[in-house]
Amino acid sequence: MYICCFYLPQNKVNNAFFLFVLLLGLAQTVDGLMRMSNSAETALIWCRMSTAPFVFAISFGLLFTLRFTGWNKKIGDSKILVLLFLPSIIFEFLMIARLDKYTIVKSEQWNWIANPESTPVTNSIFLWMSGIGLLMLVLLWLYYFKERAQIEKKIQALLVAVGFSIPFVGGLTTELIFPLIFHIDGRR
Repeated sequence: MYICCFYLPQNKVNNAFFLFVLLLGLAQTVDGLMRMSNSAETALIWCRMSTAPFVFAISFGLLFTLRFTGWNKKIGDSKILVLLFLPSIIFEFLMIARLDKYTIVKSEQWNWIANPESTPVTNSIFLWMSGIGLLMLVLLWLYYFKERAQIEKKIQALLVAVGFSIPFVGGLTTELIFPLIFHIDGRR
């Protein structure tokens, strides 16, 4: 966590952003290992391992967003931490109990694809992650449109909002809408 101290000042905003990006990177790396697996069983294990960091990454993402925009002051840190991380812990235990379901599909282009199955637990996890991601998207764009004090802050807000919007919309489409709603393999 202190790697970012070489480049950024140590504060709660930067620490939350660092943990958000670190967990996303870890999840993407493990997702890559799923695709390189030799069997569907191994791919499923890697799939479960890649979902775990996403659950916490999204919490750190919203924590960063709230601190970056200053809206954390309206809620209070203790309430934010309970509202963000208690569901993450609960969903993590549900995943450890293997109550979330996935279908592993062989693909010529991607080797293995993990499609979530529509179960109450899987739907809850993906709905929660999508809802927090959508909330982050809205808060970042609202902050951009409301920021008038400093041009530097306005540019930062635009870069963060655009930088989050593109992967969020793409990921939501390929990882959630295609497999769960339209039953199309993600990243076909």
